[in-house]
This record gives sequence, structure tokens and C-alpha cells, in this order.
Amino acid sequence: MSLFLKISILLVLGRVFSYFSSLLKQPSVLGLLILGILLKYLPFGIGKFFVVDEVLESFANFGIIFLMALAGLDTDINALKREGKISFLVALGGVVLPFLGAFLIGFVFRLKTVHSLFFGTALTATSVGITVMTLYSIKKLRTFEGRIILGAAVIDDVIGILVLSFFVGFTTLEEAGNFLIYTLLKIFLFFALLLFVLPKFFNVTLNYFSKIKAGDISLIGVALILFLSWFSKFCGLADITGAYFAGLLMSISGYKDKFAESLVVFTQNLFTPLFFITIGLKTELMGFSGKYFFVLVMLLWAVFGKVIGSILGALLGGVKWFKGLRIGVGMIPRGEVALTIASIALSYKIIENWHFSTIVMIVIFTSLITPVFLKKLFVVKKGG
Repeated sequence: MSLFLKISILLVLGRVFSYFSSLLKQPSVLGLLILGILLKYLPFGIGKFFVVDEVLESFANFGIIFLMALAGLDTDINALKREGKISFLVALGGVVLPFLGAFLIGFVFRLKTVHSLFFGTALTATSVGITVMTLYSIKKLRTFEGRIILGAAVIDDVIGILVLSFFVGFTTLEEAGNFLIYTLLKIFLFFALLLFVLPKFFNVTLNYFSKIKAGDISLIGVALILFLSWFSKFCGLADITGAYFAGLLMSISGYKDKFAESLVVFTQNLFTPLFFITIGLKTELMGFSGKYFFVLVMLLWAVFGKVIGSILGALLGGVKWFKGLRIGVGMIPRGEVALTIASIALSYKIIENWHFSTIVMIVIFTSLITPVFLKKLFVVKKGG
């Protein structure tokens, strides 16, 4: 099927399923995920026409990148600085507890030590694209909980990559030292450029183009999003982390409203729906080699481990338990970082195919349940 025809069909169906989700008082993202799953498993071989190829996936990935940039644009930087300690504690709790619990589950099920370490590592990572979309749709992204989730997700990303470095180093000892040092240097490079070079350069560039009136200045913002997304991935971090920081830079540039106005239309109506539909299209419901009870236990721990760990971190930071619960649920989703960890482990032949399939199922499961529970928790008024 032609890419253009495929995208046109997906966009129209996405709008329909988003509408039905709203009728059921559910976030639109849930309808998009379900649409993708249904299309993949259509009978009579129809589903094969919607296979996610490299081109469609690359196109759809713009959705999460621009969505995270919008989240950065919508972030109160002063509040983010004030709440940095809480975000760090939430991220730390949401990394340590899932890691230890997953390792213990692997031990109980008599997995090899390296496989238990793999599941612990994969469960540390949070991907807040689903959460951001949900909070954005119910106008709760700028709340205290929304800010903590975003801050914790950035810290979580850095910790997750460091844990991945230790994991790869542990399992491939001959490359351990070089791998870890190289990763640390790249992360340092990313934040050095972000803090000391880009802010001034970006503002000078904006002022220059505004003076010469060289077309729509918002295109400079798009270029920044794409550059930082690439650079963060080059430095070992998730591309959405770079996109989020690009949004933060745009929010303090003096052109915040201009950038937001330009990004919202094509992000919400084109790229973001495609991203969430493709998640559903990539769902694999088979391939677990009969390990269904283990998969079920790991799915449950992926949810409760992250929620409990995040709540404990929030409580240590002085946050009320119900707000901590909202934060914990917002930290549930796993995504590109977990899949990256699984892909690296599979490429090193550290894990088996059913281990990889388990992580894919965790990504899909956490993506499906988060919008439902997050919206319900924000409807409830208890605890603010």
C-alpha cells in the first residue's frame, strides 16, 4: 500500500476512534492505540497492508518529538527549578524499586542472573509521551503533578541510560570500561552544550532572523527541536529528552506564543495520532514460549513497582499521598528506552526472543492502561 494512502486512512480512522473515545469519556490516545491493535489483527490478511515499515515509523516518530517540545514550551521553568528535589526523589524511587523487584522476580522464576538483570534494567525506564498526551488533552499538563512527572522523566532517562551502561558492561566485560566512560562523556557533552552554548546561540539566531524578516521564525524552533532530538540520541539519551529541552529553550526566547501557535496544529492533528496508532500496529500478542504466568507477573510489577517507587519518592519530598499517586501513575508507561535496552540486549545475544516479546508487551500494556487511570485520578478532587 502506498505510504500516502496508508497515512490518509490512518488519519481518518484515528479521528473516528478519537471521537468515540471522547464519547466514552476516555483520552483520545486510548482510541488511537486500540485502532492500531485492531488494524494489525484484521482477518483475511488485511492487516498486512498496515505493517509499520521504516518510513512510516520515522514519520510517526515526529509525533512524540513535537509533543514533548510542546510540553517543554508549556513548562514553568521557575517551578521546575523549585521542584527539582521532588522530581529527583520520584525518579530515583521509580528506578530503584522496579529494578530490584524485577530482578527478584527473575530469581524466583529461576531465570539466569543476566536475564534477571535485563528485566530489572528494562523496567527502570519511563516514557512519558502517553502521559503528556493525556494530561494535555484534559488540560492538566501545567499542574504540580504534571511538572513533577516531566522533571522526573528527564532525570529517569539519564539514570536509565547509566543503568543500561552498567548492564552492558556487566554482560560484556571486555567492553565495560570503555562503554561506561564513553556514555558518561556523551551525557556530559549534551548538558554542557545545552546549558552553556545553545541558549545564547539560539537567541542570537532568533534576533537576527527577526530583524531581516526572513520568513516564519517558528521554523528556527523546528530546526532546534530536530537538532536537539538528534543530539540527545547521539549522546545516548532518548530523542524525546532533547525535544523537551528544545521546548524549554523556546519558552524563554521571547517568542513562546509564536512557537506554540505553529507547533500545535500539525502536531496534534498529524504527527501525534500517527505515533500512537503505530504503537498499536507494532503490538505482538504471541511469542512468549509458554511463559504466560511470568509475563503476567512482570506486567503487574511494571505497573505497581513504578507507582509504589514514585509514590515513596514523592512522600520523601513532602508531597501528599494522593498527588503522589497521580505522579506514580503518570510514570507508568514504558516506551522507546525500554525497547532500546531490549534491542541492544538482543543484538548482543544476551537475551532470547521471548524476553524481547515480554518487553514489547509491557510497553503496550502500560501505554494502554495509563490514560484510563490517569484521567480518573485527575477527575477525583481528593487531595487537590
